Amino acid sequence: MFDTSVINNVVNNYTDFSAIKNARKMGYNYFVTNIQLLELQGMCFKKGKWIKKIKYEFTIFEEVLKELNVQEVHRGADFFAHAGKGFPLDGSCYFLDSRGAEIVKNIEKGNCSKHRKDALIFESAVRNKLVLITSDIKLYNKAQKEEAENVILYDDFIKTLEL
Repeated sequence: MFDTSVINNVVNNYTDFSAIKNARKMGYNYFVTNIQLLELQGMCFKKGKWIKKIKYEFTIFEEVLKELNVQEVHRGADFFAHAGKGFPLDGSCYFLDSRGAEIVKNIEKGNCSKHRKDALIFESAVRNKLVLITSDIKLYNKAQKEEAENVILYDDFIKTLEL
């Protein structure tokens, strides 16, 4: 599963893009949640709703995601963001089980406004038995403490493709 920072790296580095694309022939599959898709569209979550923060074209990201055949997976429901508003019934999210809630709590570490999306993305990787590929060293370190086999740093992932 790609973290948003990784998708930015891939878009900006053709060599990495080619290696990642070629890895599909070896059986690699790539995933995101709707959180990364919204972030790539320049959206941010404020005051209980997604708003447009950055005005730029999403087209380049769409092209890269399509060329890599990136699939969307469900994510955990964000209880705080949807409090009192209900949850989207579009199948894009699910309720966390006790382990999922524990992972989210531990990744957030008391700063839910800053780390909630990262926590939900990582929990989604764990639940779907995927490996999160990230460039975010803080997220990586926290995730290593939770489920080490479900996270890898972007540079380490690229090195595995070069072997």
